[in-house]
Amino acid sequence: MFRDPGSVEYIRQRNREQFRKLRWKGQRQQLWARICGTSNRLIPLSEVEPVISISSRYDAGIKPVVLNQIIGSYGRSRDFDRYFRPLKGHNQERWQSIATARETCANLPVIELIQIGEHYFVLDGHHRISVAKLLGQKEMEAAVDVWETEGDIEEIVTITIGTNHMIRAINLIKKMIQRVRDYSSGQGFPPNGSGYLLQPR
Repeated sequence: MFRDPGSVEYIRQRNREQFRKLRWKGQRQQLWARICGTSNRLIPLSEVEPVISISSRYDAGIKPVVLNQIIGSYGRSRDFDRYFRPLKGHNQERWQSIATARETCANLPVIELIQIGEHYFVLDGHHRISVAKLLGQKEMEAAVDVWETEGDIEEIVTITIGTNHMIRAINLIKKMIQRVRDYSSGQGFPPNGSGYLLQPR
């Protein structure tokens, strides 16, 4: 319908398709991570904050941040995965608007982050980060608030991620055991059946 590649409507239409593809990829990877007992989610700041002791907080101003160091979110960990692929349909209009603004050279505000150790959590700018990563951008300017903590934040993050992985792995093992029991009682799929959970595919 919109044949002029330079028109805003053409760009919006293309970005709409990009969002759908990116969301589908994110949902597919999220499902696979659940099956494997792993996690590719953004870590909720609400899970980290109770287990750290904050000694001070200060405004570090605006500085470039490597996007791969952003591992978590304040309040939107269910909307994007670890790679900032959108997971929910309600993100589409906002994501599409940000992508279109980037392509039409519109000015966008800097993202806002909380820095804890070497890691960052997003306060504002999830969609902007998502679009930037899709475009292959490695760094972004960010307004950063630093939380200095007592204790090893690396260990805390590792424990948080590891605990989530362990929970998913335990749930997967429980499902496997149940499927074996069902098969043994004649209620489940045979070992070579297409629905058998333990059969690699």
